[in-house]
Amino acid sequence: MYHHLLPIALVFVANNSGLFAFEPHPDAVPSSHKPGEVDIPENVKFIVADPKKLKGIVLDETDAVLKGKWQYSTHTPPYVGIGYLHDQKSDKGKKSVTWTPNFLRAGNYEVRISHCYNVRRSTKTPVTIRHAGGKTTVLINQQDVPRHGKLFRSLGVFAFNAGKSGSVTISNDGTGGKYVIADAVQFLPEAVAVDAPAPGAADVFKKLFDGKTLEGWRGDPARWSVKNGAIVGSTEPNGIKANTFLIAGGKYEDFILRVKFKHAKGSSGIQFRSVTAGKPEEFRVTGYQADIGGGDTGTFYEEKGRGTLAAADRKKIKSALKKGDWNSYEIKVARRTVELKINGQVTARYTEKEDVKVPRSGLIALQLQAGPGMEIAFKDIEIRELKP
Repeated sequence: MYHHLLPIALVFVANNSGLFAFEPHPDAVPSSHKPGEVDIPENVKFIVADPKKLKGIVLDETDAVLKGKWQYSTHTPPYVGIGYLHDQKSDKGKKSVTWTPNFLRAGNYEVRISHCYNVRRSTKTPVTIRHAGGKTTVLINQQDVPRHGKLFRSLGVFAFNAGKSGSVTISNDGTGGKYVIADAVQFLPEAVAVDAPAPGAADVFKKLFDGKTLEGWRGDPARWSVKNGAIVGSTEPNGIKANTFLIAGGKYEDFILRVKFKHAKGSSGIQFRSVTAGKPEEFRVTGYQADIGGGDTGTFYEEKGRGTLAAADRKKIKSALKKGDWNSYEIKVARRTVELKINGQVTARYTEKEDVKVPRSGLIALQLQAGPGMEIAFKDIEIRELKP
């Protein structure tokens, strides 16, 4: 059974291995609810009593630094450990909880945060992640059911240096008359979070282009052809008035896509998680795009949407690109995070906010952009789908 918080001494929690003890946070106010008083009893089974059973680095509220008075509760499961904290709906903008992990090695980590949920929770709870690239604040809706075990939600993938320079802070700033919940945070090495392939085939790249024909692709035959083992798109000599695309068969959600491209002038791009638009014979799509040309190579863009989402550093791109030669593009999409690489160098990284409604899966396509005549070639197009 799960015992309610005691204001003194240790709290003992039972699992199949016996009893183990946790020390309540010394700065937290004891729970006001009676033992066994639970509002969603069907969620008790999702409680993770022992944080050590979770993968990666897990810090519970007992490991955090509290600013202001936070109160313990076990009234609304699930939660990690012996319970969770709430801000008592008071002193808005003056309370926070900060977790500081100790990373043994630098790298990319998916950051997840746990919280219980109901209509009394804040819908715009600010969570700030301090990482190697700076500081990112994400607003989360604590009324929504977290995706992972009804307990954890992803905040995105971030790079962290070794040691204790990174942190995660949840605050009650701007949360109105609703409760803010603070429970636990989890840091999953990127390989564990999104790259762990199923044994056998999941770690194998699949070719999307056979090097000889356009089998499996659809587009304007007047604009696309295969030459010398590459797909060649051309609008020479007069250009075109509207963007057109060569669209691959199938839809993809989380994946790593590798493409080699050679481009001299004009603009192009590689679409992913995209959807068709307009008439079928127009071969148009909208959605995510990895930009090529026009000074924007390496930029993450949304075609017919919000425009530039993460701009590449033009100086870095200029040094990385091999002008007039083949360059490699790697597009990695894992849940809400997109990472682009040109010739092995990261050029853009972007994590969608949870309240942004965009397709989680979609088409892959190659672009010919409207404007003056241009030509671009693509080859060695391969994809590895990632384990959800």
